[in-house]
Amino acid sequence: MKTFVIILVGLTLIGLVAIPFVAHRSVQSRIGPEHVFTFAEQSGAFTGEYALARALETLTRDGLDISAWQEVAGSRQVTSNRVVVVFTNSTASTRFVHVALDGQRVVCQASIGK
Repeated sequence: MKTFVIILVGLTLIGLVAIPFVAHRSVQSRIGPEHVFTFAEQSGAFTGEYALARALETLTRDGLDISAWQEVAGSRQVTSNRVVVVFTNSTASTRFVHVALDGQRVVCQASIGK
């Protein structure tokens, strides 16, 4: 009986550790690396068009052929220092590229849509 309880407690503890780990790995596998660009004020304002250019460069750095990806019309979400650009391709895959202004740095990161 003691052996059964020890095994049951051990399996429960393993489950409590494994489930959050697997969930975290599942989410992280959908997020690409951060790409950092320098924002020089003489290059103009931080606009949606500037963010689009950095988003396309982010897709390129992630190894994607940007000729296969198109921005989803009307999907660009713009705030004062952050832009999210949504792209799709012919296979209906979706990529979200987050472009954030952080001082003189522009931090970009793509994620795969569900």
